[in-house]
Amino acid sequence: MEELKNQLTNLKMKKMKLIKLTLLAICTLLLQISTGFAQCAKFEPPSGKALLIIGQDEDATGGLTNYTNGYVENVVGTTAGIFPGGVTTYTDLTNNLGLYNETNYGAGPLRAQSYIESSNYSNSVIAIGLDLQSGQLAQAATGALDGNINNLIYWINNQNPRPIFLRIGYEFNATHNGYDGATYIKAWQRIVNMFRTANVTNVAFVWQADDSQMSESGLAAWYPGDTYVDWVGFSRFLGNGGGMISFARDHKKPCMIAESTPQGHHTSTEDGTTLWNNWYAPLFSQVHSNNDVVKALCYINQNWDAQPIWQNTFGDSKIQDNATIKANWLTEIKNTMWLHSSSTLFSTLQNGCSGSITADFVSNTQRVYAGLSLTFTSHSSGNITGYSWDFGSGASPATSAVAGPVSVSYSTTGLKTVKLTVTGPGGLTNTITKTSYITVDAVPTSTCMLLDDFNSSATIGKFASPPNAYTHSQSGSDWVVSAPAGQGEWDFWTYKFNDGTNAKSFNFSDGATTKAIVTLKVKKNPAGATNSDALLKIDLYDQVSATDGTFSNMIELTTSYQTIQVDFTNFLINKYGCALAGCGPLDLYNIIGAQFSINPGFVTYPITFNGKTFSQAYKGDIDIDIISVGTGCGNVILSDFTANTFSVDKNQNVIFTNASNGTITAYSWDFGTGATPPTATGIGPHTVTYSSYGLKTVSLTVTGTAGSDTKTKTGYINVVSKAGSCGLYSDEYNDGVVFLY
Repeated sequence: MEELKNQLTNLKMKKMKLIKLTLLAICTLLLQISTGFAQCAKFEPPSGKALLIIGQDEDATGGLTNYTNGYVENVVGTTAGIFPGGVTTYTDLTNNLGLYNETNYGAGPLRAQSYIESSNYSNSVIAIGLDLQSGQLAQAATGALDGNINNLIYWINNQNPRPIFLRIGYEFNATHNGYDGATYIKAWQRIVNMFRTANVTNVAFVWQADDSQMSESGLAAWYPGDTYVDWVGFSRFLGNGGGMISFARDHKKPCMIAESTPQGHHTSTEDGTTLWNNWYAPLFSQVHSNNDVVKALCYINQNWDAQPIWQNTFGDSKIQDNATIKANWLTEIKNTMWLHSSSTLFSTLQNGCSGSITADFVSNTQRVYAGLSLTFTSHSSGNITGYSWDFGSGASPATSAVAGPVSVSYSTTGLKTVKLTVTGPGGLTNTITKTSYITVDAVPTSTCMLLDDFNSSATIGKFASPPNAYTHSQSGSDWVVSAPAGQGEWDFWTYKFNDGTNAKSFNFSDGATTKAIVTLKVKKNPAGATNSDALLKIDLYDQVSATDGTFSNMIELTTSYQTIQVDFTNFLINKYGCALAGCGPLDLYNIIGAQFSINPGFVTYPITFNGKTFSQAYKGDIDIDIISVGTGCGNVILSDFTANTFSVDKNQNVIFTNASNGTITAYSWDFGTGATPPTATGIGPHTVTYSSYGLKTVSLTVTGTAGSDTKTKTGYINVVSKAGSCGLYSDEYNDGVVFLY
């Protein structure tokens, strides 16, 4: 009997071992699938391929009308097959220099638009280094440069479907930049969020370190987060990237060698074989041996010593100046690994690095009144051949089969669940369902969309930092702007609806139900003014901050407050500050602020307006207060909020920010189960952590003199393990049952 019992025990143990081995095999397979077929990043080349990009100025690249002695003419020619797959250039957020108008910082001529206008580069991507030095970083983080960020957004969006790689605050850890890590992350996330709000689909965000050989742990302190970064990158001059390649693998991001040159060497005078073996060969060896993550190489082909700011520092890296290096270079770039300019390059990058496809989408707003339209746009990735939308109950249209944008309205109120299924080759499909994604509210009896109490200490808006010599201050909700003398063109500043940092978009598309009127009070202050005449122009702006260059919406200021109603039901054609062909009509679905311009530009004084002669540009103080947006404004209250992320691990921070409208006197937050703190009062932002996994429902109730409103977002935050582990729970009950986790 005892022997039989022992045999049964041994049999049971063997069975348990077999179950565990089987489950471990399944676990290993799942891990292989998750790594071997991981979702591709934005514009990541196919497996075994890498993109070759040349820079970093017009003279260096050549192939342009005004620049004909560069890499194109002297190394590869315009012959198909090895023409540059991309070019690098630079701009900033102070004046968007180097986009439309040529500029030269002493490091070569820069004008991104030149490559757009050249037929030679019609199939080449553009990699843009966005400079944030000289105080721009802090201004970008606080919203003071939103107008110029929007100009950049507009330019990049206009190049769709051409892929644009945007290196925000490139070489973030370089001492000469003087960036602060926390401010850098804040600015990065703000810029990326603005691009996403504008539904720009042809941009990939590249996080680029310098050549300082920083360790992987050191890099982490500067990282904006996986959800905000598409590519990582580094400069390769004297070093080899430090910990960035390992960082790329750990975070499953493609890596770009975003700037490279044999620093301190001179191709024009050195022995080609020696220089190739000591610098170029190790560079290409690094790309080949790490091609699982190193997916792009940007080479700077320039005589640095001939450029004022680089003299005696970087040398001469022109490939054409050394016959041996040129011959070896041509041999290397003809390797089939390298992607060059071609009619299929853009689609190759857009289709991703494998056959996987992932469905995703965005809407231009997540809260709308019944009967008013919003738009849905696919942000899916991979080689997608078909789309199938389901916009939820009461939607018109109910379904769609295009990528979008698709304009949809709802006839019924409530929470709407939206689903998108995408199809790929061979019947491959992927579906995303966003539960309770859209909130549809009943149209209020008042069509007021925003209200401010002129005499209160609260304000619904604030000015971005004025350009040049402008200064401003606040007294209650009244803003005082000190205007300098006219500069020969429109001198403008902006007023952003809501808190001046996170502007709310308003839908002015339907004049019948939402009369597009902004009511404000303005006056001039005679104290300190150099002359008595003052003209003020008022414009609405959407994602592009620009005046229309005409006398429309112009008024003469007086020393008493004037109540002005600006009717934006007619389209204004924006021209100033945009492409030569014009910015086109305003996006009336997404009005985010008002723009004020003092003194008409492009004119010679004296000028005549409404029969009166103005002898000179006004210089003095102007008081401006936004009273309301819409008509019939009363104390309309509408609760809403946002979070900086939707997926975190336990004990990681989530920041909730109020986005409510109306005159609000009290806030009551409920952050859901396992939250610390569980509740809060006050406007916020509030930093919250969670001690338990799962979907978390968050709500905000706001109260004012007209009543209260509650916004509940079900399953808004997903708390999941980020460890990426796979294993087994032990069979603690000795019953042969184990659990896969």
